Amino acid sequence: MKIAAMNIKTIQNLALLFVLSCFQGCLPQDDNFLETKLREFKIVPDFFPYAPKKTLKVIFPHGELTPGDELKFEQFNDTIPILKWEPESDRTFYTLFVQGIVYWSWGASLETEAWFIYDIPGNRYDQGTVVYKWNQPEYGKRVRPKNGTIDRYTFWLFKQHTFLNIERMKDYHQLKYKHQDYWQLANYARDYKLTAVEANFFWVNNTWE
Repeated sequence: MKIAAMNIKTIQNLALLFVLSCFQGCLPQDDNFLETKLREFKIVPDFFPYAPKKTLKVIFPHGELTPGDELKFEQFNDTIPILKWEPESDRTFYTLFVQGIVYWSWGASLETEAWFIYDIPGNRYDQGTVVYKWNQPEYGKRVRPKNGTIDRYTFWLFKQHTFLNIERMKDYHQLKYKHQDYWQLANYARDYKLTAVEANFFWVNNTWE
């Protein structure tokens, strides 16, 4: 009886392992899934030349963000998401940039910033230097647009090659607002030698129902 019981237990454990392995095999691979979604939504290579291999963990009150999720305006507008990543070391510095891509009905598009922090030590983004607070417009409180735009918000985590000079950050806004149509995140990352290591994104349809 003991041998039979052991055999039954062994069979149950093997069956469980088989089910788990099949389930894991059905899940999308992190790097392929992220890149596929970034290309599907024309973020890569239209607005950035390549996709990082890892998905940045972004958590809103309603749950964890999966690349390509559609969010309602109310789900993200007034809530600062929680971010989690494994830093290379506590001495490695990172830049967080949330790229807003606005599409108008007539086909035009524009890059904007929705969150910008640099010189983040490790994964302690509350200790980095904030250039632009989460989803905070330059003038007044952000309200839901009425122009039928479809916006995409991409969270980019960049690894810095060194500690950035604070004074040089002034060039960012001077360039951006002087030459709005020509500023691109890809060029900025290239100029400051930033390497994209993780990303995630969502989209929102601002068309009134």
